[in-house]
Amino acid sequence: MELIDELTDFEYLAGLPEVFRLELQALLDEKIGGRGLGWGSFDLVGKSMLHGFGKKGGLRVIDQDTGNDVTDRAREEPHRGDPDWLSKLERRAEKELLAGPRDSEISTLRANGFQPERSRESHHNNVLIEQYFADHLLSRHWRKGRLLDVLAARHLSLELIDMLNLELMTRGMTLSDIAEHTDQFLELPLSMPASAVFVGLKVQYHRDANRLWTDNDLHDIAALALAVPYCDIVFTDASVRNAVVTAGLDKAMNTHLPRSPADLADILERLLAA
Repeated sequence: MELIDELTDFEYLAGLPEVFRLELQALLDEKIGGRGLGWGSFDLVGKSMLHGFGKKGGLRVIDQDTGNDVTDRAREEPHRGDPDWLSKLERRAEKELLAGPRDSEISTLRANGFQPERSRESHHNNVLIEQYFADHLLSRHWRKGRLLDVLAARHLSLELIDMLNLELMTRGMTLSDIAEHTDQFLELPLSMPASAVFVGLKVQYHRDANRLWTDNDLHDIAALALAVPYCDIVFTDASVRNAVVTAGLDKAMNTHLPRSPADLADILERLLAA
């Protein structure tokens, strides 16, 4: 935990669904005008793990007499002579959040609905769906031909269609108002940076008909879909790096992908000297 603290300063990328939603809104704003649902901007990097789930995170200080939020004022007022007391308390809370509950707390938490296995089961079910799609629905013809189009259409129907319909409904429009034929629909996810990387990586993985999909594969794809388009440098393992480079996503997004810690150090030195 202390090593993670030192290396990352407990900073987290935003949640992928929130980024998809904002990218889609920006694309529609550019294509057809208006504001649709009017989602506001947010920081890509946040200081709490909750930031990755679309929440602000951090501690709030509430006045017990008035019920008002006085967090900003509390940050400016020393507590017992310590001006950084709230930041230190938030740091401690973040570590507790990452560590999770103690074994002695599990039974009480479960009595109140705590079911961490449901999230793991949901993720693993998505892996099984991906494997079934690869084994039974993807033909050899598609793998050798328009695999990008197939997976762009699948991403649109699985990940984006609900938020797209809601955006269009808010603007008083329908799908026919933004696209007249299939190719125009397929341009939508490929015009959104995170979606383009998400689809591009799945294309690389699905080219291998014998691939056995794992939980880590979906974790990697989701993480890289955020990091590659929005970070200057992405340092990942060799197999994932190879998929990104083979797809040309590093060049398309102008992202450095060092091969080793030494390469990473060289890139950092060059960027800092520029």
